[in-house]
Amino acid sequence: MEKILNSSTGYIKNYIHYFHRRIYFADTDAAQVVYHAEYLKLAEQARTEMLRLRGYNYNYLKRNYKAHFAIHSLSANYSKPLKLDDEIIIETNVKSLSGASIDMEQKFLLLNNKDMHLASRLNIKVVLVNDKGILIRLPKKMFKELKLLVV
Repeated sequence: MEKILNSSTGYIKNYIHYFHRRIYFADTDAAQVVYHAEYLKLAEQARTEMLRLRGYNYNYLKRNYKAHFAIHSLSANYSKPLKLDDEIIIETNVKSLSGASIDMEQKFLLLNNKDMHLASRLNIKVVLVNDKGILIRLPKKMFKELKLLVV
């Protein structure tokens, strides 16, 4: 797959979305360590940018389908704490698709010099719901686009 590069959205290469980010003071607690719930916010940013690169930002979904994604389930494993001023890459890969859901794995990789170390791994299932919170199928065009990213 062609490499698509944009500093604010990341890029997709070999079916994986790469989102580069630095840890800022606002991302940390009093000890300047990323609080566990903050990982969910960072993961959301990376997933949102992956979908944006494929042409499906939240405004598009809202405007055209009166729909949005909601978290169905998630599991998190924390291996190494992220701290103030750390540089990270969040890798997002689509593991599977069904009619209304997307299963993804997101890895938080800590960049040290030229090495990368796994800091955390999230497995997340999102579902598409309408404005009333009722599960709806992924639009056919979106399903076909995202199917190209399934690893």
